[in-house]
Amino acid sequence: MKYLAIAFGLVLALGIISSIVNGGVALLRGFGFIDNRPPITEQNSHSFKQDFSGKLESVLIKFDAGSITLQSGDTFQVEGTNIPASLTATLDNSKLVIEDQENTNILPNLIGKDKAPTLVVTIPRDTHLKKMELEIGAGRGELLEIITDELI
Repeated sequence: MKYLAIAFGLVLALGIISSIVNGGVALLRGFGFIDNRPPITEQNSHSFKQDFSGKLESVLIKFDAGSITLQSGDTFQVEGTNIPASLTATLDNSKLVIEDQENTNILPNLIGKDKAPTLVVTIPRDTHLKKMELEIGAGRGELLEIITDELI
């Protein structure tokens, strides 16, 4: 009887440890720290792509949730996947303004990272910005080869 109780306690302890580890892994995946599967793009996801031309001196980005990359390249464009329909991108008086008019619900992003909004802003190489304002909420931000006098 003593050995049966020890075996039962061992199985119970292993079950509890396994549940804690699986819960921790699920949380890390939800926050995007672990990504071991290919991205899935659903057919009903909203894609966004807009090309621009003209002089660029400043950038204002208001993006609540998701991943955003600002990079220099050969084109001047804004593109993204799983973008809310309320996102707008305009170029007026040499100022690029990208903003989401509505609040983004981040709960689906915690459960399924594959559905998180992804935005890529490409500005022409050798563009020297006077000012860049970023209001980024939950998510990841990345700046690659961007030259600016003032970063807010």
